[in-house]
Parts: sequence; structure tokens; C-alpha cells
Amino acid sequence: MRKIGIISDTHNKLPDRALEALRGCDRVIHAGDMCSPDILWQLECVAPVCAVLGNNDHADFGPSVNPSASFVEEGVRFVVVHEPRHLRGALESHAGGTSKVVAVHGHTHVPKLEAGADSPLYDFLVCPGAVNRSRDPLGRKTVAFVQVDGGRIESIRIADLDGNTVEEVRG
Repeated sequence: MRKIGIISDTHNKLPDRALEALRGCDRVIHAGDMCSPDILWQLECVAPVCAVLGNNDHADFGPSVNPSASFVEEGVRFVVVHEPRHLRGALESHAGGTSKVVAVHGHTHVPKLEAGADSPLYDFLVCPGAVNRSRDPLGRKTVAFVQVDGGRIESIRIADLDGNTVEEVRG
């Protein structure tokens, strides 16, 4: 079983509590608006990072950080963009042969978790919210976690930085 941590919209500030929440993850996704490569270096101390560029990312993040990304972990495909309006194109261009797809976006600063029952392109959609400049109605600063094992999505959980569950689904 592998645990993927998801974070977004750090805007050049990565709280210690966010780093602590991500400890123990096998991989970290940053869904854009890092604003500084320092954020990625800090996250790399936790686990390997898959990051995409956000609308506020103007620094040089290197050749591995692009507007969209896709990778397979334990037989589950993850497709990552910053702005939700770019998801469809990224999902279509990163289509693969895996049975499960988790679509990830940032940008809204509001945590969101939905099943893709009405979408032929993904099984779950995840926005981790934000750990900086939250727009959550309750002001929660949040991250997300996906546990995958052998092609199955075991669970997806959005949690605040105190460890309280905001939303959760079990596979």
C-alpha cells in the first residue's frame, strides 16, 4: 500500500504543520502555486514530489515541472493540473490503460472530493484546498491523502492541519 499526499496553493509559505501532516507519505503531489522552488525542496525532504505549475508560478522550477503531470502509483493513474478548467484536456492527453484514475487540481483554495460517477474520464476528483490563503467557508487549511494498493483506491481523505477529517471516501 502506498500513501500519496496532496497539497496546493502554498503561495511561498509552507507551514510546519503541513510538512508534518505529509510525513509518512510515499509521494507528494503539489497542484500548483508554489511561487518559489524552495517549497519543492522542502517537500522533497518528505517524499518524492510531482508538481505542476500554477498561474502564480513564474520562477524556474526546472524541466520536470509543467502545466500538467501524470503518473501511475500501484496501478492507479494520477492526473494533475492547477486550474480545474484544464482537467479535461489533461485527462484526455494523459489517458492510460489503468482501471482507476484520480484527477487532482488546485487553484480554488477550497477542499473538494467527488466521485466521478458521471465522468468517463476519472474515478475521483480531488482538490486539497490550501494551506495558505484558505477560501474554505470554515477557514480550514487542508491537505489530502490517497491510499492505493494493487490498482485499487483504498481511501481518499481531506484533512485540516490539526488532523481532523473534512471529507473521506473508502474504496
